[in-house]
Amino acid sequence: MAGLDIAFVSSHHPSVESMGSSHVVSFLGREIARRGHRVRVFYPERPGLPTGPSRWGGMEAQLVPGESLRKFPFGPEFGFSQNVARELPDDLDVVVVNNEQGGAPVIRRARAMQRSNGGRRPLTVGVLHGLSLRMLEIGRALRPRTFRPRVGYYLDWAFLWWLEGRGASLADVCVAPSAAVREELLETYHLRPSHVQVIYNGTEARPLRSPEERRKAREALGLDPRNLYLLFIARDHYRKGLDIARETVGLLRSGGLPVTLLNVGNGQPSSEGVRSLGSVSPEVKDQLIAACDAFFLPTRYEGYPIVIQEAAAVGVPVVTTPAAHVEIGTSGRDYLAVEPNTPEAHARALRSLLQDPPRLEQMGREGRAAQAMQTYARQATAYLELFERGLSGEFYPTPYHPIPYRWTREDPAAAGPAPGSAPALSRAPYLSVVVLGWKRQGYIRGAVESVLRTSFPRDDVEVLVIKGFEEPELDGWLSSQGVRVVYCPEAPSGPKHALGIELARGEVICWLDDDDEFTPEKLPSVASVFREHPDISFFHHAHQRMDLLGRPQGPGTYIPDFNCSSMAVRRRAAQGLRMGLLAVNGICDTLQYYEMMALGRRIYEERDSRLTRYRVALAPNPNFDVLPAYATLARQVRDLGRGRDHRKALASVLRIYFSTLVRTPCYRRAEAAELLTIGLRSLSIRPFLPDLREVVCATLHPFSPELSRGVYTFLRRGKVDWLTPHPGPSPGATPRPQ
Repeated sequence: MAGLDIAFVSSHHPSVESMGSSHVVSFLGREIARRGHRVRVFYPERPGLPTGPSRWGGMEAQLVPGESLRKFPFGPEFGFSQNVARELPDDLDVVVVNNEQGGAPVIRRARAMQRSNGGRRPLTVGVLHGLSLRMLEIGRALRPRTFRPRVGYYLDWAFLWWLEGRGASLADVCVAPSAAVREELLETYHLRPSHVQVIYNGTEARPLRSPEERRKAREALGLDPRNLYLLFIARDHYRKGLDIARETVGLLRSGGLPVTLLNVGNGQPSSEGVRSLGSVSPEVKDQLIAACDAFFLPTRYEGYPIVIQEAAAVGVPVVTTPAAHVEIGTSGRDYLAVEPNTPEAHARALRSLLQDPPRLEQMGREGRAAQAMQTYARQATAYLELFERGLSGEFYPTPYHPIPYRWTREDPAAAGPAPGSAPALSRAPYLSVVVLGWKRQGYIRGAVESVLRTSFPRDDVEVLVIKGFEEPELDGWLSSQGVRVVYCPEAPSGPKHALGIELARGEVICWLDDDDEFTPEKLPSVASVFREHPDISFFHHAHQRMDLLGRPQGPGTYIPDFNCSSMAVRRRAAQGLRMGLLAVNGICDTLQYYEMMALGRRIYEERDSRLTRYRVALAPNPNFDVLPAYATLARQVRDLGRGRDHRKALASVLRIYFSTLVRTPCYRRAEAAELLTIGLRSLSIRPFLPDLREVVCATLHPFSPELSRGVYTFLRRGKVDWLTPHPGPSPGATPRPQ
């Protein structure tokens, strides 16, 4: 792979190796730069760090001054990220955000870039070293239990949930240091399984420490050769379990073992049996690792601590907890994992280990054999392979959504990777057919079969069924056909469409309601249109009507914003639809059409190609044939405004009446304008905009497409250029820019 231009956004200068997150940048960035890639590191202004552009380890380090928002929760991190977004150059290939709390502005800026090479934007990678919400929850124990600190904690939690989730979802792909952290991220932020990749942290390849090196290290540090020494290295003393380590050492000393805890990296004072050394240089840290008898980290939560790998890499036995998420090696043989928050259990395990020198030495050798293979060279190779796959278009943004869902069968992309390597993904199909299942179990099998019968290559199309019900027989048949099934209970139409955009892997998404069907020519025609016209984002065609038994009922009336089963959208363009879809309960076909128009996407229409069979599930309702008196409607709207749940009821009434107007041939422009005026005057516009935008435009479109576009743009952006002419509908199969 040719030399890439890579930017790392770090919380420290690359020369700072004592922090776990900056440690990754220091060594990983240096290894990547050694392979011929240009690596730039953007770091914040801190006391004692260089203040101008500098080079270190083959990397370019650039200071980003002017942290702001210090009075807000996580304000410095967020303000630093905003400043980096302003400084980010336009010619980057990859942007790696190594800052969980402040990555959203940088990623948003990177996504807006257009690279000079082919007009593509850089790949954005979010590195998450652990779940920050979990770390904040553990630190809550140190806060006073008065009213203001409690309120402050909940505010911090809410802001961090939004901040970290937003950054993780905006990135093209995220990297977690362990499979356990990956699962936490997927569960907390509802990310797509393939969106979070596991790449284990690396360590330097070092030789096994010898007894002579251990003796010299103790002499240089002034340590008594007759005593036993446990090493504890951490900045966050409480989360890492320094209080547990102190109690454990006290129990060991009371039992007659001459044990001393060497506490490094934090400002906690020394005490009996605990010698605090504060912050030390990397050289002194290496001496401490070589001199200790065992590395002791009774942590309450970790992503995967690098310092454990550093200790194990030279043959030092490691004693920690399952919360450290050590996934390389076996507990009891390569390291020792003891139940957290239990000094007595740690004391028993350490006493047994320290009083058995052969076992202590054997655990050190086994741990080194397991951990030494995870080198920085291997980590850099995994990252570069990830960059190559991402730049080839394998990963796409996965916006966060609050919809609970679960797979009804194993998702192939959800399987974790083998230790030491990034998981490989299968080739993405070109088309994704998203079948939206409601409570019409009798039709959904026919809808899926119509997709499977098309002449399009089966290995180049995926079928995804999103439904709100479970039926074992149907689910078993769908699984046997290679269909991905997602159970999404009690979700309205809009969020289900948004979930389909999120989970689909194909370049083009085709919608299919569970009671509609595709013709055999549907998928080949859609693929041909999008491949022949790479600049279009949205495709709509005509449909054939059929009754409940599937018998033809004649051609349907062509309406450009009607029937999702006749629509297809390029997945990258569909990302812009997602937030609007999350906010509505229905009329998703209208919203997609107008959102594509408002976003400036190119739309392609084929008014003569009937590629979908649309099932008329219900007979015409006589209540829809004749509109009620406008005075009655006004009274209903006014009464709904006084109710407690007036938003939902009012939106429902307006949606019914406006959609009736569109499909009833006996209305006049003055009547529609009067109805629109009644609705808009009877409510506050802003809370209802997500539900009103599409129904208002659906009302106006039959009278004047130009007027409906202008109103939609006004409601969406707050302004409209009435002097700019909008092109009318295109005849036949002519592409039409919007």
